[in-house]
Amino acid sequence: MFIIPIDLNAHNWNDNSICTICSKESDLKFTFNSSSSSYEVTDYTGNENEVVIPDNYCGYPVTSIGDRAFYSCDGLTSIYIPASVTSIGDDAFSNCDSLISVTIGNGVTSIGNYAFYNCSSLTS
Repeated sequence: MFIIPIDLNAHNWNDNSICTICSKESDLKFTFNSSSSSYEVTDYTGNENEVVIPDNYCGYPVTSIGDRAFYSCDGLTSIYIPASVTSIGDDAFSNCDSLISVTIGNGVTSIGNYAFYNCSSLTS
């Protein structure tokens, strides 16, 4: 018998937002930008406290977080944004009252208006 370790935090998302490794459905919603061959996070429908934005989705880089993508996600406490992301949209995390920590990769060159507005718990 062989036991193959699987990192449950690693996912390989298909076009239907289903992981081909563990069959979990993604709470992140993506939109493909054909002109740049990349994805944008456009919505979050989950209730996890900690969210990790993947650096790629369906084999293409995730390069942006859209306007209001995480707007009013009350339970969100921590977000990790990888270096592949270059822009964070307007109001992307506005009104995330419980957001304490944001880790932003070194690829971000643009942060939209009010991206972290009213994130009253944000400390780092």
